[in-house]
Amino acid sequence: MPGTWYDSTESHILLNHMRNIVIQISNYNRLKKNKIFDIDIDPNLSVYVTLKDFLRAHGISLFTPDMINSSETECAIYMNVPYPWDIESWKKIIRTKNNILFAVEPQMINPFNYSKILQMFFKKIYTWNTALVDNEKYFQYNIAQSNIGLDINTKPFTSKKFLTFVVGNKGLPLILSILVKMGIFSEKELYNERLKALEYFENNIPENFDLYGKGWNKPKDSKKYKTYKGSVDNKIEVISNYKFCLCFENATEMNGYITEKIFDCFKAKCIPIYWGASDIEKYIPKDCFIDFRVFGGYGELILYLKNMKEEEYNRRIDSIEKLLLDEKFMRTWFEDGWVKDFSKKLGIL
Repeated sequence: MPGTWYDSTESHILLNHMRNIVIQISNYNRLKKNKIFDIDIDPNLSVYVTLKDFLRAHGISLFTPDMINSSETECAIYMNVPYPWDIESWKKIIRTKNNILFAVEPQMINPFNYSKILQMFFKKIYTWNTALVDNEKYFQYNIAQSNIGLDINTKPFTSKKFLTFVVGNKGLPLILSILVKMGIFSEKELYNERLKALEYFENNIPENFDLYGKGWNKPKDSKKYKTYKGSVDNKIEVISNYKFCLCFENATEMNGYITEKIFDCFKAKCIPIYWGASDIEKYIPKDCFIDFRVFGGYGELILYLKNMKEEEYNRRIDSIEKLLLDEKFMRTWFEDGWVKDFSKKLGIL
């Protein structure tokens, strides 16, 4: 199956016969020029490939904004507010009357998503933060998940290694780190907590813990971890080889902010150790994950994991597999149902 699913020959000839919409994942230059539809860059982009194919079947062409004139589009969708210094994006936003924002990142990651002044340029705003929803300008939505990896087979308990963490070596930009320390944001960042976890596992259970992800082999100002096993080509396949996977969001003390991290574990049939959305049990059954918040520390967590019997472990995996067979759950979170709901919400169809 080829990685690039968009039609690179699509030209302005088609624009005369189809309605045109643009979509942009803001602040990622590598996803311009229709690269948002290239799953070789990131398998999670399959959500946008499915959206493009679905809309095309209904007579609508989908582009990134840099591939078409603003005057030829009826709607512009932005996943996150572009940074104010992204002049080209803001020129297009100002020229387009029907701009719609999906505020994917929390305030701590992209504070511009929550600027009342910048939000004035968007007709509708979709957010996972239910506290903001008024069903007039602000509407609730869930962060869509890719179908890629759902076909991974469950590996037996006895063949799985103990614990892994798949995460890139990155933190907050300096200015945001300063603002976090000043207490500007209501949410709590978890970047530093990830480092604390790595330190603990590195020092206490190095024989039962493996770290994967980009950037850990060449840190400039931080230590090198002997538990580091390299970057990964197939995250889901790697996680499937472990009983447990550490699953910390970028931030906590927020309601509804649930990203791909916990869903990647579900696809891999691996039990996630989760810390993120405060109301996670509203969306995910509690027997499908381990809530890190109930433990007094990493030592207590490890003791619990090591004492888990195969019977209990398999019961939890069964719960995960049943969840992935639940039509309502899949329709709510995964790309096929999300694309249809997305199109209806925006009044595209």
